Amino acid sequence: MSEKEDTAKSIKRAMEHWHLVTIYLVIYDAFAVSFSYFAALWLRFDLRVSLIPWMYLEPWLKFAPLYAVFCVIVFRRLGLYNSIWRFASYRELVRVTAATLFTCSVHILLITLILQRMPVSYYMIGMILQFAFVVGIRFSYRFVLLLRAAKYGDDKANCMVIGAGAAGTVVMREINRAHELKDRVVCIIDDNSNKWNRSIEGVPVVGGRECIPDAVEKYHIKKIYLAIPSISAGERKKILEICKETSCELKTLPGLYQLMLGKVTVSSLRKVEVEDLLGREPVKIGSKEIRDFLDGKTVLVTGGGGSIGS
Repeated sequence: MSEKEDTAKSIKRAMEHWHLVTIYLVIYDAFAVSFSYFAALWLRFDLRVSLIPWMYLEPWLKFAPLYAVFCVIVFRRLGLYNSIWRFASYRELVRVTAATLFTCSVHILLITLILQRMPVSYYMIGMILQFAFVVGIRFSYRFVLLLRAAKYGDDKANCMVIGAGAAGTVVMREINRAHELKDRVVCIIDDNSNKWNRSIEGVPVVGGRECIPDAVEKYHIKKIYLAIPSISAGERKKILEICKETSCELKTLPGLYQLMLGKVTVSSLRKVEVEDLLGREPVKIGSKEIRDFLDGKTVLVTGGGGSIGS
């Protein structure tokens, strides 16, 4: 079997799995949104179905199937069946919240005007339960992955990220998601004192650059990631000189364009090179002109460790 056929089969299996998950999720949502309002009635009447008056139970029975179909359509239009929920974040939460507010508002309006005015607790508790059921199933997978990572993460190397900005946050997430790296971010360094003693996704910002040596010792750091793409060459050199005092492996982002193009990933990080310690931008020289000038001559190069000599 050719490599192309293997790839095609892998893609087909992935697509089949994705569609199967979507079908299960649609069925779950249809049940969950309907059950939420039944549970609201059940809670309202002392957890006993027999105490629910028929004047309230009948409207729910009539409206529930239509409401389930309506919610599935709205959820689909808002993209709730397209997300990769192992990477669920704030944006997915916003979409679920918007979907819940819209569908519940329609529910309140239609069932009241067309069928029956229900108890106030029916509307409020139903909305809360619907949100909990819908968001719970979607974020539960990521929660399970986090628990698994915490349980089996003893073999991971502790890492430090320098930079509590946008790039640092993305790099930290990428490191924690890339299981093949066997790295785990345990602390963040940033010179902005307003961020000290706070945290990003549970990882503490422990202080400025002067805290790097102490943090390395305290948290048993093995790797340091410099994730400030907009930093000047001089400032980069100062920070890296502090890092060089430790025995940690150093990695950094190539530059600001990585952040602008949305390419801040673990794969875009590289090891610290000599040019990073210059305190200035590397000198660009015309290779062709120099090659023509030196052609056929014997030359001596001194200072070959720098950007010009190399």
